[in-house]
Amino acid sequence: MPPCGHEKLSSTAQAPAASARRASSTQSSWAEASAMIEAITAAVKARSPKLPFLKMVHLLLQGPVPYVEAGLQDRIMAYSIFSGGDVRKAANEGRAYYLPCTLANLDSLIGKGRRFEPDVVFFKVSRNPFTGEFSMGLSVEALHTAIDHARVVIAELDPSMPFTEGQSSVDASSIDYLIQEGIKPVYELPAPDFNHLSPQERRIGELIAESFIQDGVTLQVGIGKIPDAVVATIKNAGYRDLGVQTELYGDGLMILQEAGIVTNRHKKANQGYSTTSLIMGSRALYDFVHMRTGVQMRPSAYTNSAETVRKNSPFVSVNTALGVAMDPPARVAYAVQRLLERDRAEAFVGWPERLFVKLNALLPGLVDRSLRKQLPVIARYARGVPSAVADAPDRSSSLKPIQESVS
Repeated sequence: MPPCGHEKLSSTAQAPAASARRASSTQSSWAEASAMIEAITAAVKARSPKLPFLKMVHLLLQGPVPYVEAGLQDRIMAYSIFSGGDVRKAANEGRAYYLPCTLANLDSLIGKGRRFEPDVVFFKVSRNPFTGEFSMGLSVEALHTAIDHARVVIAELDPSMPFTEGQSSVDASSIDYLIQEGIKPVYELPAPDFNHLSPQERRIGELIAESFIQDGVTLQVGIGKIPDAVVATIKNAGYRDLGVQTELYGDGLMILQEAGIVTNRHKKANQGYSTTSLIMGSRALYDFVHMRTGVQMRPSAYTNSAETVRKNSPFVSVNTALGVAMDPPARVAYAVQRLLERDRAEAFVGWPERLFVKLNALLPGLVDRSLRKQLPVIARYARGVPSAVADAPDRSSSLKPIQESVS
C-alpha cells in the first residue's frame, strides 16, 4: 500500500494477507473506493510491489478508472457488472469484461465458492459523529456478501459521504485497514433541471405518468432525462402518498419526498420509509439522506428481488440513462417500430443487442415473434415522435449508433 494514514482496526488479517494468492494465482477484488483504485493501478504500472494477476470486480464506478488503460491487461482486468464511461469503452475495445447479472443475483457471482469470491474488498465508509459507528454511506448493493467472504477488508473513511440509515452499517471488527488520508470526496452529479426538458422528454414523462402513476403506488425511478420528466409531472400533478422501493435513489425522489408526495404510507414492505441500495446525485441529496431514517439502505438482493417488488404492488418502474449504453428512448421506440413494420429487419446497440442478433440468427423468427407481440406498446411510445428522433442528440463517441440491416 502507498504511504498514507491508516488505522488497523482488526487483528484478523496481517499485512502479508493482502497479497495472499488463491490456488489459481489470481486475486479477486471487489472495488468501490477511489484512493485504493489509484494506489493499486500505480503499483501495477510500477510492477512494485509484485502482485498476482488481479481481477477487479465492480458495479458502476464514477470518474476515471485508470486500471482499464491499454497495456495493463496482462496484470489486471476489470469485470464490470454495471458499466459507464472508461469501463464501457474498455469493454467495447476488449480491455475489460462485462458480467451480465441482475442486481438481485449479485451474490451468485461473489458468494462463498463462487467464481468471483473476493480475496480483498475495498470501499468507502462514513462515521457517525455521535456513536463512532461506520456506515457504507451511498452504496450497499452486495458489499455485505463481499465483506463476509473476503480475506482482507479495506475501507476509506470519507468525511464527504453521508451517514445513511438501514442496513448500511458495518461493524468495525469487519474492517482490517481504515485509510484516512489522501481520500477523494464522493462523486456528485448536478441536480435535475426540470425547467429545461425538451418538449419530447416532457411529453414522454406525461404519457408515463398518465398511464401508470396513481395515488399510493410504489416507485422505482432511475437517473436520466425521462425519469426527470416523470418526476416533474408527478410533482405538479397532485399525486399523493407514493412509496419508493428502488435500487437507485436520486435527486428526483428526494424532491418528491421533501414535498410530502412520497410518504411510503401505503407500502406493504418497509412501510414508512424509502428503501434503496444505492444513492447518487447532488450534494443537496447527500445532505438530505445524512442520518435520515426516512431513507434506508438495503442490499440489492432485497431491493431488486421479485418478492419485494411483489409485496409492494402496485409497483411502477421508470428507468433510463445514467449515461450507460442507452439511446434516447424516442429514437429507439421509433426505430424499432419502423423496423418491425418492414417485416425484414434488425436493430442492435451494444453488446446485449449483438447477443440478441446472434440468438435470432440461431432461432429464426423466435425473437421477431416475441417482439411483434410488444408492437402496440412500442407504437404507443413512438407515436408522434419522428421529430424527436431527428432532434435527439448523438450518444458519446464510445457508443455505436443504431444500425439498420434489411435483408
